[in-house]
Amino acid sequence: MADSHKTSTPDRQLHCPRTPGSLTLPFLREGSNVSERKPPQTGEPLSPLPTKRTRTYSASVRAKSGPVFMGVCKDFSRSQGHGFICPSHGGEDIFVHISDIEGEYVPMEGDEVTYKVCPVPPKNLKFQAVEVVLTNPTSGRKHETWSGQYKGEVGCALLGPTCTLATFQMVDVEIGLDLNMPIISAGSFGLSCDFKKELTRLLPPARKISSFFVSFWEFEDHIKPTWKTVYIYKKLNNTEDCFWYMNALEADSAPFSSGLEKRVILRREDELSEALASKDRASNLFIICGGPDDIMDVKNGTQLDSDPGTAFLLIDLYNDIYYNGSSNPAMRNVLVLTMPNTRKYTIDTTGNNTMNDYIAAYHDAVLLFGQVIRNIFTSSDYHQIETVSVNYFRNVSFKGIAGDYELDEYGDRDLIFSLIYTNNDMELSKIDYYNLTKFYGTVKFDNEVFGVFEYGERGSLRHVLKEKISYPDGTFMDWQYKISVMYDIAKGMSYLHASNIAVHGRLKSTNCVVDNRMVVKIADFGFNTILSPSKDLWTAPEHLRKQGISQKGDVYSFAIISQEIMMRKCTFYTNTCSDRAEKLARVQYPSLTSCFRPDLNFENAGEREREVCMLIQNCWDEDPDRRPDFKKIEFTLRKIVSLDNRADESYMENLIRRLQMYSHNLERLVEERTALYKAERDRADNLNFMLLPGPVVRSLKEKGMVEPELFEEVTIYFSDIVGFTALCYYSTPMEVVDMLNDIYKNFDSILDNHDVYKVETIGDAYMVVSGLPRRNGNRHAMDICHMALDILAFMGTFQLRHLPGLPVWIRIGVHSALRIHVSESTISILQRTDRNFEYEKRGETYLKGKGKETTYWLTGVTGQDHNLQTPPTGENMQHMQQDLAQMLKTCLEKRPFSMRKRKTLSTRQKKLGAEIEMECTEQPEYLHLATDDSTYL
Repeated sequence: MADSHKTSTPDRQLHCPRTPGSLTLPFLREGSNVSERKPPQTGEPLSPLPTKRTRTYSASVRAKSGPVFMGVCKDFSRSQGHGFICPSHGGEDIFVHISDIEGEYVPMEGDEVTYKVCPVPPKNLKFQAVEVVLTNPTSGRKHETWSGQYKGEVGCALLGPTCTLATFQMVDVEIGLDLNMPIISAGSFGLSCDFKKELTRLLPPARKISSFFVSFWEFEDHIKPTWKTVYIYKKLNNTEDCFWYMNALEADSAPFSSGLEKRVILRREDELSEALASKDRASNLFIICGGPDDIMDVKNGTQLDSDPGTAFLLIDLYNDIYYNGSSNPAMRNVLVLTMPNTRKYTIDTTGNNTMNDYIAAYHDAVLLFGQVIRNIFTSSDYHQIETVSVNYFRNVSFKGIAGDYELDEYGDRDLIFSLIYTNNDMELSKIDYYNLTKFYGTVKFDNEVFGVFEYGERGSLRHVLKEKISYPDGTFMDWQYKISVMYDIAKGMSYLHASNIAVHGRLKSTNCVVDNRMVVKIADFGFNTILSPSKDLWTAPEHLRKQGISQKGDVYSFAIISQEIMMRKCTFYTNTCSDRAEKLARVQYPSLTSCFRPDLNFENAGEREREVCMLIQNCWDEDPDRRPDFKKIEFTLRKIVSLDNRADESYMENLIRRLQMYSHNLERLVEERTALYKAERDRADNLNFMLLPGPVVRSLKEKGMVEPELFEEVTIYFSDIVGFTALCYYSTPMEVVDMLNDIYKNFDSILDNHDVYKVETIGDAYMVVSGLPRRNGNRHAMDICHMALDILAFMGTFQLRHLPGLPVWIRIGVHSALRIHVSESTISILQRTDRNFEYEKRGETYLKGKGKETTYWLTGVTGQDHNLQTPPTGENMQHMQQDLAQMLKTCLEKRPFSMRKRKTLSTRQKKLGAEIEMECTEQPEYLHLATDDSTYL
C-alpha cells in the first residue's frame, strides 16, 4: 500500500499544485511572510499520506496500555517519510514513521508532541513512537498539511480531471485521496461522482439527464401522452459522455428505471435492427446517444424516415449544428436533446479550431474560481479564512463563454435542456409571398439533397442584366424598371426578415429569379443550417473577416445587386480593379482613409438618381449599424416608384405596357436572328459542297458522321505541267498564280461535262477520279479518258499571258489498278527480311538530289496471289525535253528586262549585265531531265 501511494501522489511536492491542471492564487495575510518550500531532489520519493496500516494498528495495540510521553520533533522529513522525537525526560531519540502521526499538519523541527512507545518486533530490542499528536507547534513558522497546503493559506483549486473514473478516485471518501480542496471538472458525468463534497461539475452530469427523461416521460398534454416503455441503445464504442449518460438510464438505481413498465437495453447493432424490424416490439421509442451520423447508420436501408409510428430521442448535448443549419431528412422523426444555444465564444480562436464545450468549460472554471476568490476578499471576515471552502461553489451563478451557469447545492450545473425537432420544411412551405419563390420541399438524387423552388421562366436576374439584346436599356430596361426591380427585392427581403427565417445569408443576383411577368423573386432562402456561408463579391466585409450571416449582411448584398442593376456590368464593377481575389481582399481589409466599393457613376444624375445613389451607399456602409433595414429601404423605393409612375397609369397597366414592349422587341429579335441563321446555314452548305463530295455533306448533316466506304471500280487521273519548276523560276509569283488559275478554271469547266470528281490540286498536280462517290459501273475508265482527251485538246490551244508563244505541255497518267513503286534501298532492306517479296526491275529513274537510280516495281509476295497488272513502258522523251528548253530560251530572249527583274528578285542584289547575258544563252538547268527507254513518266 505504501508503494502505491508513492506513485500516486507525485504532484504534492509543492504547497500549491503547479501542474497544468491546477490553479494557485495564494491568500496573503497582512504581515505574513510566505516562502516557497524547496521541492525534493530528483529521484527522491515522496512520503505517502497517512493511512491506517496493519503495522501501525499492531503498534498502537502494543502501546495501548503504555504511558504518554512528551517530546520535541527533530530531523523530521515528510519527503523521507520519517523523523525523530527527542524525549523531554531525556534519553535517546525515538524513531517515528509519518503513518503514526495524528492530526492535519506535518510536524516541523522544534514542534512539541505527545506520544506513546512500543517495541519493534520481532526481537523487541528497539522502540518507536506511535500515536504522535502535535500539541504546541513552533510559532512564526508555516505548517504544511498532508495534502500539500500550508496552514493559513487560501487559493488552491484543482481543474480536472474530465474522466469519471479518475475523478472518482480523488473524491471518494472510502478509497479516494481526500484532497480537501475544490475540484472543478468539465466532465466526470458518472453517477459515482454524484454528491461529492469537493467536486464541482460545469457540464450536465448523468443524473441531470436521467431526471430530464423522468420528467419528459411523465409529461402529458394534447400532443404527447405519458410514456411507459423505451428501448435504450447502448453502443460499445460510445464516447465518454454518452457512456455515462446511457449508464444512468440503464442503472436500476437511477430514477428513470423506476417508473417504466418496459425498458429494454440493446447493446449490439443486430439487436437494434431486430427490434426495429419486429412488428411485436415492446416500444416505439428509442433512446440513442451520439450524433446525426449515428441516426443515419441506424436508418440506413430502412423506411424509418417515413414511419410515423417510430420516434428516436438523440442525446447530443455538445453539438451546435442544430442551431446553424437545416435538418437532414434522416432527422425527420428524431427529437434531439441538446444544450441551449447560449455559447458566446468571444475569445480569439484564429488558427485554432479546437474550441468546444469542454475547453470552454475549463475556461469558465477559471472565471468561477476568480469569482470565488473575489467574494472571499470582499467579505468582512476574510482574515479568519484559512482555506477555500467548497461552499463557495454551491448555489452560485456566473456567466462564461459557454453560456450562463447555475450551480445547485451539490455543485452540479443546472440548465434547461433544448428538445429540437425538424420542422424547417413546414416553415418554408408556409411562406407564400409575391416576391419570394414558393418552396415545395426537398428531393434526393443519389447522395445529394436538393430544394425544390418555384421556377423562374426568364432565368436569374444576373442573366437578364447581361442579356442586353433581349432586354435593351432604351426600350425595356429603362430607369423606371430598374427601380421596380430593386423595389421587388426590397419587398421580398423585408418579408423574409420579418418571418421565422429571419436571414437569407446568400443574397446575390444569381439567387434572384425573374418570372414570365418580369417580376423579380428571391430564391434559395432558409438553408443556413445545412449550407455554410460563402465568401464572394456579395458578402459583407464583416462576414469576410469572420464567417457568419446577419440581416445587415443581407442589406450589404442588396447594395451590390443594386449597383449591378444600375450599371448592367459585371458584379462589383470598378475601373480600378478587375481581379476577383483582389476585390475580396480590399473589401475584407479596408484602408484607414476609405473603403473599397464598386463604381456608381452618378455625377451627372438627376435628383431621384442621386437619391438612389445615396441609398446604395448607405446600404454598403462599412459599419453594419449604420446600414438601413429593409423596411426603410422599401419605404424609400416606394416613394421613388410613386414619383416615376404616370399619373393616369395603374401598376397593372404599367406592367402590361412593359410586357407589350418586350413582346415587340422579342419578335423583332426572332426575325433578325432567323434571317441570320438561314444565311449562315446556306453559306456553310455551299462551302461544304465545294470542299466535300455531296454524299459526304449530306451524311454529315443527317447523321453527324461519315461511315467509310470501299469503291472497287474506279479510275484515277493525274497530271502535272512539264517544266513547271523552270517556268516558276522565270516568272513572278503573280504570273504563276495567273497561269495556274487560267489552266485550272478551264479544267474545271471541262470536268462539268463528264461523270468525274475532282479530288485535289497541289501546285501543278491535278487529280481527278471517276467511279466515286457515285458508282457508274465500268464507265469510269471511259469517262476519265474522254476527259483527258478534252484537257489535252484544250492545252494544245492554251497560251500563257506572260510568255506568249511558249506551248504548255502536261503529262497525264490514267490508272485503274494498284501499282507500287519501290526504290533500290527499299529492295535491299526487303532482301534482309524473312519474307520473300517479289519485284521486277523498272529501270533507271532520275531522283532529285540523287541522280539516276535503279528502281523496281513491287509485284507481290511469294505464295500469295495479288493479281497485279504488268507495268507499262514509256518511250524516250529526251528530244521533247530539249525542244521545250529551246522554246523557253527563245521566249526569255524576247523579254530580257523581265528576266533580269525576276533574277534580281531571286538572288543577291547587284548582278552584272554580263552575267545576265550568259544566263540567257545557257540552257535552263531545271529542264535537264535524265530519261531513257525504260523511264515511265
